[in-house]
Amino acid sequence: MKFATLSLIVSLVSISSHAMEPKLPPSEMLADFAELKSALEAVHPDIYRHRSEAETQAIADAIENALASTSMDKWTFYRVIAPYAAGIMDGHTFVRPPARFSEISKGQSVHLPLRIKVQGHKLFVAENLTSHDALDAGVEILSINGHAAEVIVENFRSQYADIVPKDDVYSRAFMPFLAAGFGMAESYDVQLASGITVPISGLTAEELEKARSGTQRKEAENQTPNFRLYFPEKLADVAVIEVNLMRDAQAFNAFASDAFSQIRQRGINLLVIDFRNNEGGDSAIGDTLAHYLTSKPMREWQSLIKVSDQFKDHFADDIGDDPALQQALSAPNGSLVSEPDTTANKKRPSPGQLFDGEVRLLTSGYTYSSASMFAGIFKCDNLGVIVGQPTGQATNFFGELTQMTLSNSGLNFLVSMKEFRAPCEVSMTEGVQPDILLPNDVDALQTVLKGK
Repeated sequence: MKFATLSLIVSLVSISSHAMEPKLPPSEMLADFAELKSALEAVHPDIYRHRSEAETQAIADAIENALASTSMDKWTFYRVIAPYAAGIMDGHTFVRPPARFSEISKGQSVHLPLRIKVQGHKLFVAENLTSHDALDAGVEILSINGHAAEVIVENFRSQYADIVPKDDVYSRAFMPFLAAGFGMAESYDVQLASGITVPISGLTAEELEKARSGTQRKEAENQTPNFRLYFPEKLADVAVIEVNLMRDAQAFNAFASDAFSQIRQRGINLLVIDFRNNEGGDSAIGDTLAHYLTSKPMREWQSLIKVSDQFKDHFADDIGDDPALQQALSAPNGSLVSEPDTTANKKRPSPGQLFDGEVRLLTSGYTYSSASMFAGIFKCDNLGVIVGQPTGQATNFFGELTQMTLSNSGLNFLVSMKEFRAPCEVSMTEGVQPDILLPNDVDALQTVLKGK
């Protein structure tokens, strides 16, 4: 990533806002930015890991110069300060936009009727929901409303970035990123690599739903569950556990107990665990799942805590019940201390509940955070075979985030409080590598099922 520069900061100031809003005076914006800098320095384990202190200071100077020059509304203020947090290159540390795209776009014809695939600094049509034949899937887009593809992607990265490229995230949330970075529009001039420019009218959210294909509309109508178990047709000895979001550990415990009971009763020989659309959540869910796959002691991720008043406030209840954690956090603020190992305290299934067949784990670039941590344990402890693409989270990363609010603007920002290191293959730039690497356009699940 090219880090934010003065020219980028200045260009962000000039982008039109979503609506006429009250403006923040320079004094309030500068105070908020100082608050952001101070919090990131105090709480984050290492804000200079991927961007030097000199580069960080240069960006801060550019932002302060921009903030001191004129009053701004919240959206412009957001665009100007977001690169400071995004440039840390930690996908858990970023400034939130002033409002969700779904809220500000309600009832407005601002949705681009295309699905866009972001690949590096290029944009491609993933699905055409218009009547224009020139916009077939796979066609390269050079610009949208005069903004070159490279400029659009760099703008997205100025809002949110990670050391592992986040093309999947930008593709899935293309419109929210586009609106937050450039404002909303009711028409789009899409310039293609063929040289032609196609004018497209924006749609409302309701119109966009109607334009979608039957499959997508069905997916939209039926919300994807956080986790589910199913048995593919005509494959009597195969079960699939799909985990899309690691939320509600108590509910997952009940789900896992029932799922593995059904798996035993059916005499399943191959278990496929699908984490391709899992962006993470509670790592305890990954621990529970792993414990159904082996009775052996597992190598755990190392967790390092940046000691700070904010961390102590965030985990006040947990600290009070954990003498070992109290001892670790008695170190001076700013210290990086190892989190006490609690693996011995975790309840494990009885030996009769364990699955002893073959296991395949499916991953993608969207397998993130705690989901990637599960993939790391799965690989390092040899629990089965990983199929798909590398996970979207480095095996040495920052996480366990807390949310804070800037005093004057009310903007929220997230910041990591811990550093995590995988039990094997530790890398600051690469995710968990699959044992069987597949191209992005090859369906990992179908590949595994066809191999039966």
